[in-house]
Amino acid sequence: MEKPPGKLEDAAVLCFAILDESISRTGNTTHIVGGKDVEAFNALAIGKCFSDRGVYLFYCDSFWQVMTDTYHDTIEVVKQQAEYEYTNLAWLGI
Repeated sequence: MEKPPGKLEDAAVLCFAILDESISRTGNTTHIVGGKDVEAFNALAIGKCFSDRGVYLFYCDSFWQVMTDTYHDTIEVVKQQAEYEYTNLAWLGI
């Protein structure tokens, strides 16, 4: 999987993590998209809209299409949330 584009949903991408076979879901959360539970994403990305104070955790498919997102106050809180949901995450810079 290639690096994400520089922007997702009008947010500048700050870092990302590929959800390959070395990463597992903890089962601590569920994501409902279009009324259905989504069990797998291909990647996560952290993005910042400069008009917002907080940052976004984007859950993406293999083409970096955002399937859903969550909003958090800081990058540290976003990473804590991601690590609550997945094991062995390795964040990569752009």
